[in-house]
Amino acid sequence: MRNIKRQQGVTAVGWLIILSLIAFFVFLGLKLFPIYLENFNVQGSMNSLAKETGLHKKSKIEIRRLLNRKLSINNIRIIKKKNIKISKRGRVVTVKIDYTVRTPLMGALTLLAEFHEEAEARN
Repeated sequence: MRNIKRQQGVTAVGWLIILSLIAFFVFLGLKLFPIYLENFNVQGSMNSLAKETGLHKKSKIEIRRLLNRKLSINNIRIIKKKNIKISKRGRVVTVKIDYTVRTPLMGALTLLAEFHEEAEARN
């Protein structure tokens, strides 16, 4: 009966470990949230582009210009010309954006996120 009373609850060291793990994951989430929010805006811009009428009649340069305008409205500056690939097959226009985001985590550690987005317009 005496051993059961001695083993009640979490010690101070246990609480420190639990709180430090929680703090680490909150810190990691705060670093990742802006990256995924920006990707959400990229997806929104691409979906908005896919809903444009008569997109198949426009040249690739006009489509790229239209996409860049939509990206700049959402304040997305990480997407460069080399990240955008546009292909046309008849009335189907496919836009692909592949990009990488690097964010310093702490010290020499860096978070690396690779995104591959694709939108298809059939109009």
